Amino acid sequence: MLIKSLEAHNFRKYETLTVNDLPEYGLIAISGLNESGKSSIGEAIFFALFGRIFNIDETGLKKLIRWGADNASVKLTILGNSNEAFQIHRTIDEKGGSDATLTRLKDGKLISTGINATNEAIVKMLGYDYATFSDSAFLVARDLSNPDPDSSSIKQMAGIGDYSKISDELTASGAINKGSAKQVLPEIKKRQYALDALDIDENWLPELIDAREVVNAENQKKQNLSGELAEFSSLYQDKQKQHKRTRRGWSFFNALTWILIPLMLIAWGLWIAFNFFPAFVQKLSTHDNLSPTINKLEGLVSESGFVVTMALVLIASLALIFKWRSEYKIDHQLAEAEKLSATLGESHAHSQRSLDGLMTARLRHTLQGRIQPQSALSAPPQDDNQRLEKLTKQTLNYSADSNEISNTVKRLRDTLDLQQKELSDFHKPLEASISNEKDRSDEAGSIRSGLQNLQQQLRADERQILLNETGIKMLQRASEKLIIDFNASITDRTEKTMPLFTENRYKQIRISKDLSVLVYSEEKMDWVDFDEVSSGTKRQILLAVRIAMVEQLAKNTGNEKQFLFLDEPFTYFDQDRTKAALAALPKVSEVVCQTWIVAQEFPADSHTDKQIHCPDTGNHILEI
Repeated sequence: MLIKSLEAHNFRKYETLTVNDLPEYGLIAISGLNESGKSSIGEAIFFALFGRIFNIDETGLKKLIRWGADNASVKLTILGNSNEAFQIHRTIDEKGGSDATLTRLKDGKLISTGINATNEAIVKMLGYDYATFSDSAFLVARDLSNPDPDSSSIKQMAGIGDYSKISDELTASGAINKGSAKQVLPEIKKRQYALDALDIDENWLPELIDAREVVNAENQKKQNLSGELAEFSSLYQDKQKQHKRTRRGWSFFNALTWILIPLMLIAWGLWIAFNFFPAFVQKLSTHDNLSPTINKLEGLVSESGFVVTMALVLIASLALIFKWRSEYKIDHQLAEAEKLSATLGESHAHSQRSLDGLMTARLRHTLQGRIQPQSALSAPPQDDNQRLEKLTKQTLNYSADSNEISNTVKRLRDTLDLQQKELSDFHKPLEASISNEKDRSDEAGSIRSGLQNLQQQLRADERQILLNETGIKMLQRASEKLIIDFNASITDRTEKTMPLFTENRYKQIRISKDLSVLVYSEEKMDWVDFDEVSSGTKRQILLAVRIAMVEQLAKNTGNEKQFLFLDEPFTYFDQDRTKAALAALPKVSEVVCQTWIVAQEFPADSHTDKQIHCPDTGNHILEI
C-alpha cells in the first residue's frame, strides 16, 4: 500500500496541510526545525489509517484538533493492489467524536461509512491492523534502541522477549492456584454434607404451588357457580313464563297471517282484474251463471275494493311484524335457556369432582387429617346422572318442570357450598407447607450457590495449574524453534540491506540459543557480539532489520508495494552514515519502495524524490 496524497485541516499544528504528487518509488524527505510540524504529518497518516495515533487512542482524539479550532479532518489517498486508488476521510468534532468513510476514487463508490465499518474495511484491504503497523511500517526514533540479550527488542521480535519473566510468573501463579485448591476442598465437603442433609426434592415445591393454584381456582369456581345457582330457580320460572307467553303470541300471529295473506291476495286480484282487465271481466259476465256474482263483485270493488285491499295489506303486515318480533324474542329466550342449561350442567360436573382429580397422592397424604373419609370432596354425592342430563336438555327449551329444577338446584348448591368450605380448610396447611419448603429451598439454594462457586474456583485452579505447567513446557520447546526461525528469516532478508547500510562492513545478523546477538563482520571475517559494535552501527543494523520486517509483512499480507515511515531515524547518525543510509534506502527492497523520512535537515548533496519542508513556528499552512 502506497500513499498518493494527504490533506488535513486543523489537525495538530496545521490549519491547512496539503501534500500532493507523491512518488510511488523513492524517498520522501520531511525536514524542518523542532515544533515545525514534521511529526504531525506522520500522525495525520497514522490517524487516517487507524483512527488514532501511537500515543493517543480513540478516547483522546480531541487532543488532535489544532488549538483554537473546534473540529479537524484528514483525507488520505492511498494506492492499493491492482493500482486502485482509495480515499480515507476522517473527522473529529469538538467533543472528541469521530467519523470515517472509505471511497474508491475510480467510480466514486462509497465502500464503507462509520468508524467500525471503515476500520474493518481498511484492515481487510491492508491485511494488517494498528498494532502490526505501529511495530513495523511506522518507526519513530525511540524504537531504535540497543538490544539486550536478557530483555531486548531482538527477543521481542523473535517472540520470546519475556520468556524468563513469563516462566517465573507461570510458576508463581501455579503455586498460588495449588494453595487455593488445598483450602477450597474442605469447604466443598462441608457444604455438600449440609446440602445432602436437607434432602431437597426439586419437584415438591412446584407441586405444592400448583396444588394451591388448583385449590384456589376450584374454590373460586364453586363459589361462582353457587352464586349463579342462588337465583337460578326464580330466574328459570320467570324465563319459562315469558317463553310460554311468547310462544302463545307467536301461535296467534302465525295463524292470523295464514288467514290474512290469502284474503289480501284475493282482494288484490279482484281489484286488479276489475280495474286493469275489464274486457276479461266483461267476457266472464256473459255467462249466465256468473253474471249475478260478477255484477255484485263489481259493485263492491268499485265502492270499497281499494280501501279493503289496503286495510288487509296493513293488517297482514302488522301480523307479520308481530310474528317476526315473537320469533326474535323466542330466539333470544332460547339463547338464555342455553346459558341456564350450561350453568346447570357445569354445576353438576363440578359437584362430582373428587379430591383425586385435584391433587396427587403425595399431596393427599400430606393433608391427611384435614380430609374426612366421607367428605363432599372425597366422596361426592352420586346424583342420577341420566335424570340430570335429561333435565339439562329440557332446560334448553324451558320444558323442564320448575319444581324439579328448584329441588335439583338446592341439592347442587348444598354440595358446592360444602365442597367450597372443605377447599377453604386446605388453604392454611398448604400455605404452611409452601412456606416451609420455600425456606428449605432458599437454604439449599444458598448452600448450592456457594458450593457451585467453590467448585468453579477449584476447577479454575486445577485448569490454571494445568495451563501453567503446559505453558512452561511449550515455552521451553518453542523458544529454540522461534529463535531458529527468526534467525533464518532475518538472516535472509538482511543479507542485502545490512551491507548497504554499513558500507559492507556487516552482512548478516544471527541470534544464538542463549539469545545473544551476533553480527558478521567483514573486517574480522567472523561473528562478533552485538555489544562490540558502535551505537551508530547498531542503529544502522536495526534499521536494516526493521526494513526486513516490513518487507516480510508486505509479502505475508499480499501487498506488492509498501510504504515505510521513519521518524528521525538518523538522530545518532553522523553525516557519513546518514548519506550512506539515504543512498541505500532506495535499493534495499523492491517491495518497500516508498520511504518517508523525517529529519531536521538532510545532507546538502543527498538525493530525495520529494522534499517537504515544514514551515517555521507560527505558520500553520503547508501546501505542496
